Amino acid sequence: MDLIYADKNRAELGEIMDYEMDLAYGSEENDFELTVGLNLSCCQPGYMVYFRDTEYGGIIDSICPDTKEDTVTYKGRTWHGILEHKTIEPDAGYDYLYVSGDAHEVLRFLIKRFGLEGLFSVKDTVSGISIVQYRFPRYVCGYTGIQKMLLLHDAKLVMSYADRHVTLSVIHNYDYSQDEEWTADQFDFSIQKNYRPVNHLVCLGGGDLKERAVIHLFTDGYGRIQPYKMVENPFKNEQYILDKRNQVLFGADEVAEIYDYSNAEKVENYVLLQEQPGDWENNYWKYYCINTQEGAGGYKQLEYEEELVYTGMHTKPPDWEANYESYYEYNYTDQTYKKVTAVSRDIYTPLITGGVITQLWITDYKNYYEKNGEEYSPAKSVTKYIYTQLLEKPADWETNYGSYYYYYSDGTGDDYKTIDGVNVDNYIVQPRMPTDWGGKFGNYFKKVAIYRYWYKEASYSETKDKKVLVIERPVYSDGNKMDTYDNKKGYRRFWKKTVLRYEYQKISGEKPPQWKENKYYTNVPYKVAPRFIPGYYSCTSYEAAPTYVDGKFYKKDTVSGAPEFKLEVIGRPMPKYFSAASIKKVPAFAPKTFFEKFEDKYIGLTEAGIGKLEEIYAKSEEISADLSPEQEYDINDIVGAKEHITGTSLFQPVTKKIIKIKDRVQTIEYKIGD
Repeated sequence: MDLIYADKNRAELGEIMDYEMDLAYGSEENDFELTVGLNLSCCQPGYMVYFRDTEYGGIIDSICPDTKEDTVTYKGRTWHGILEHKTIEPDAGYDYLYVSGDAHEVLRFLIKRFGLEGLFSVKDTVSGISIVQYRFPRYVCGYTGIQKMLLLHDAKLVMSYADRHVTLSVIHNYDYSQDEEWTADQFDFSIQKNYRPVNHLVCLGGGDLKERAVIHLFTDGYGRIQPYKMVENPFKNEQYILDKRNQVLFGADEVAEIYDYSNAEKVENYVLLQEQPGDWENNYWKYYCINTQEGAGGYKQLEYEEELVYTGMHTKPPDWEANYESYYEYNYTDQTYKKVTAVSRDIYTPLITGGVITQLWITDYKNYYEKNGEEYSPAKSVTKYIYTQLLEKPADWETNYGSYYYYYSDGTGDDYKTIDGVNVDNYIVQPRMPTDWGGKFGNYFKKVAIYRYWYKEASYSETKDKKVLVIERPVYSDGNKMDTYDNKKGYRRFWKKTVLRYEYQKISGEKPPQWKENKYYTNVPYKVAPRFIPGYYSCTSYEAAPTYVDGKFYKKDTVSGAPEFKLEVIGRPMPKYFSAASIKKVPAFAPKTFFEKFEDKYIGLTEAGIGKLEEIYAKSEEISADLSPEQEYDINDIVGAKEHITGTSLFQPVTKKIIKIKDRVQTIEYKIGD
């Protein structure tokens, strides 16, 4: 293999002849070390080293000369490491980053987002692998995020350096564990499958001694978490199961572990009171109401209410004209009091400006009125819409495509219509056998690999003494095997096969097949954003002043003052106006108005405990293997093995490759699974 070095502008400078190189990429490291003799030093920081048309290469970040060993070691990031040191994160104001489309389209979007268009390019074809509204974790390293996304879609990332660029493409991963021509006997392996991981997690939360929050989480033999709460959505401590009633594994089968999470937060829940509590009169202060104070929000404890005691006035008080608003008027019909208000008279004057629209009208039109019969009402605004053509895909396209529009004309008029989603199939692998498997197995699916079969085809040219090979070329057939032959005219011999694509086929037959874990699928279709096309529209609206017409609108002037003080005559003179004095009283109970506060100190503790159990079970299966040296595997390819004596089997993806080159001899080591 020819190791090339190039300058910062990626112009090739020459070949490194005598070297040792260690290169690793995948789930960790993603870097390389290149050692040459000190007298052969030829690189500077920012230079690149690579093997043409492979994914082996990277950028030099540091130089380490060693005069004792008479060597210099160049260290840096591989192509994978350059991607790994970028961050996939949500746009400002959004919780997550979503992507959809063909895998190559998604890669181009991410490379542009990383600012790496100068070094990386994406193959200008359609991969045939559709990414359907994939949601990245809030913050994840670039290479890790891409590989996890592709593994979820049974795919892998292919890199190749040539012509000053790292070309990226996506193809289907290869499941060697399902290949009928590949068996576990081809290599040595070891499996660690913990059939009894932790099944009793003692979760310790906040508090001291006997006041400390403690809850037990149990699983059954299959890792399923047993009920730990009495209701679907608990809101108080008493609704959690704090004893061991749901323990299912005992004795030697019980594996317990203590999970100390003293920082678990407790939550205060406010529950609406449907009926009056028995202690309302004496303990009303224990209850709450919504805090309606502007800008406050939340809840506040109840306090004494102020009740007004009214005294009727038979003669006009001395301060009536100046302070009439501090008195009350009594309505004898509905027996209610209300504050005395000014007696006012509205005067409406038509606006006449000679048809000139002033800035005052545009900004203050709501302060003017229109006449409707004998009534006057405020002038109504006119809603106007602005449609702006989109040239680039909005950041929220995947989740809010329904907020955008496309232009439509039926030949007689124009319109902008909202964009509808696209129905897509979503196949979810079955970790447990469906309840209706026996009778409804035909509603489920199996994943079938469609292969591309490769052959070497040659023809002979016969002379008097011997056959002469004219040409040999590779040919392939998609989905079906081709006939092979070897005769005097030439030959066609089977070479290899690669995954062309995966298809999901409905299960057929008169009887259900034997169900196996992680083999069959349920289709749960849902709607996703359509592919973005420049030319869609966003819409904004605003309220504008109505069209001004002289004499149509009116200006209102109001004259107000104290009403005339008088008595109400109901058979005899009665007080109409009252003074009021305030006294304090217990607030009157009203259903669905007040709240009782409960503490829930287990919600955060149980969520963290369940996460801990999931982490434990994820690490309960491990496989290590000396993979076949005759076959090179890629990150995300699936390998697996079954040990026939014990019946133990595991299937895991390749997650790391370590390549060592010494004296131009290459060796590769692999890491399988997490």
